[in-house]
Amino acid sequence: MEMMMSYENVINMLSLWATPDMWQDQVLFAEIEAVIKKLYEPSDQLSERELFLVQELVQGLLDGVVESLKKADEAMKGELFLSLKEIMEFQSFLAVDATLH
Repeated sequence: MEMMMSYENVINMLSLWATPDMWQDQVLFAEIEAVIKKLYEPSDQLSERELFLVQELVQGLLDGVVESLKKADEAMKGELFLSLKEIMEFQSFLAVDATLH
């Protein structure tokens, strides 16, 4: 999977958002950390499981941003809408990439 630099913000959000305290299963968290690190590599291919994990993480991140939008003041909404747009573009990229394999 070739990651374009335009998705680096989303990958950074994923790495900040997915924290060890979110997961009871530390083996799963280690797998999540590894797949997020793999997203930074320009030519790595993701396995089906890795792609599934990334898609689930991205959906969780998207849900979190939508919830934040509901509570945000007007000053924060612009930044959150930009993040939402980037996440949705990345999500679309993942969906297209999944159908190609």
